[in-house]
Amino acid sequence: MQFNGLKPPAGPGLVIEVHADLIQPSHDFSSFLRSCGFEDDPFSIFFPREYTDHMTGRIRVQKSDLPPVVADVRRTVETILAAAGNEPGVYMEIELVKDKVSFPAPISDQTMYEILESFNFSSTGRCGEAKADIHVKFLQGQVLPEVREYLVRKHFYWVATPPNEHIGAKEICTLQTDTYESAQAVFAALCQHPLPNCIGLHLEQKLGMVPNRANLPMPEVIAVKKIR
Repeated sequence: MQFNGLKPPAGPGLVIEVHADLIQPSHDFSSFLRSCGFEDDPFSIFFPREYTDHMTGRIRVQKSDLPPVVADVRRTVETILAAAGNEPGVYMEIELVKDKVSFPAPISDQTMYEILESFNFSSTGRCGEAKADIHVKFLQGQVLPEVREYLVRKHFYWVATPPNEHIGAKEICTLQTDTYESAQAVFAALCQHPLPNCIGLHLEQKLGMVPNRANLPMPEVIAVKKIR
């Protein structure tokens, strides 16, 4: 299967994203990923910090074709990981984009971040086993210090991307959860009460997180429970 690049193809259907997180990849392996349809997805700040490169491919699929296409994607990921050989670190993520929201005007209410008080967030001690994630996006330099501190306490982590031709540099705050349903509930709450200066939200269901070797650093899975 040949993945498309960073921009998903036009048309109806569901989008599957495939991410390659890489530690000091060789030129040959990076070229191999590009031959598979991946494009460089430059980060200026990575998480976990050991990673140095990130590449992404996307495809669009009709809902009725989802099971065989996901099986095909998984076989392709297995082929890529087999080709990784002695690469120092590679993990692949397969994600189904479930929902995304953009906020054209920054939210100025300074108390909206308290919406997350209706959930309990706790460490599981497990890594690389998330069932979903939520991405909360801000323009760089527009994250209020109290919002940043609050989200870190809730076990969100931060990455950053440089500017592109469409938008300025971004900071992306991510939570990886133990169930899809809990991520969906947090996403719905953040849609109803957006965080100050948030420009967008993504909700993605994890279909796989597969490393090329044991004991690679990977994001922790966070347990989320509704408490009121």
